[in-house]
Amino acid sequence: MKATEGNQMKIIEALKEINRVVWDKKRHTKEEVEAHRLATEAMTAPPRNCDVGTAEEQTKRLRNNCNKYKPSCIGCKYATDLQKVNCWLAWAQMPYEAKEGAEG
Repeated sequence: MKATEGNQMKIIEALKEINRVVWDKKRHTKEEVEAHRLATEAMTAPPRNCDVGTAEEQTKRLRNNCNKYKPSCIGCKYATDLQKVNCWLAWAQMPYEAKEGAEG
């Protein structure tokens, strides 16, 4: 599964083009070097759960996780005392972990 074809992919494509235009020059200012470093870091950051798949696919992955810990949520790393009500927000911000041959 790949990152959604929404804003994240548009931003990555824009960063790639900016990087190319700036980096193709022979000499670089300190600001350009730092901008290149930041852009590269942003482009290579691992996607979060909310960055991968459609809303339906994300819901399926979240429910698969929740089903492992029903009915008490004990053992779920997203359902801390403070996050139990909104644990899905914590899940959405965590890095996406692709599973070999898995869909959704």
